[in-house]
Amino acid sequence: MYLQPRESERLVELLLAALPENPASFRQLCAGVKDWGAIFESAEQNSIAALLYHYVTEFQIALPPAVETVVKRRLTLEWLLQLRLREALDEALETLEAAGVRAVALKGPLIAERVYAEPFLRPSSDVDLLVALSDLDRAQAALEGIGYQAEKGVLARYYRENHHHLHFNR
Repeated sequence: MYLQPRESERLVELLLAALPENPASFRQLCAGVKDWGAIFESAEQNSIAALLYHYVTEFQIALPPAVETVVKRRLTLEWLLQLRLREALDEALETLEAAGVRAVALKGPLIAERVYAEPFLRPSSDVDLLVALSDLDRAQAALEGIGYQAEKGVLARYYRENHHHLHFNR
């Protein structure tokens, strides 16, 4: 029996709502799961597959071998991405510091490292840095110096003028 996307998403919500305060409820819900593949697909789409897998393994819930293999492979790739993001964050912070620009990391890999039991439990897709408005031009020049390119065009100008926000890619 395969779960419909809404059913799997609702079950993922119930599983995570039981944690960490109600491990008995979590185990009971896990015992009723018929399609772990659909559960992890839903969890991955909501960026919580690592968190769910963490608790599934912590409570020694057996997954079907094929699902376990797929989940481990995907989480390994996600972990490698998180390592690259952390390296990018470190490089950007070092570059900004060398340019005399004070920066604060918002969300992302650094916060995951400081707040979560395991940093990979909170995946990130980008790095967000806060700098003083007066340092924005120097920050842009410093980041462009290590290969980042600021977004161009009307939308980029709008973000800069109205939100003091720049997007970079490398």
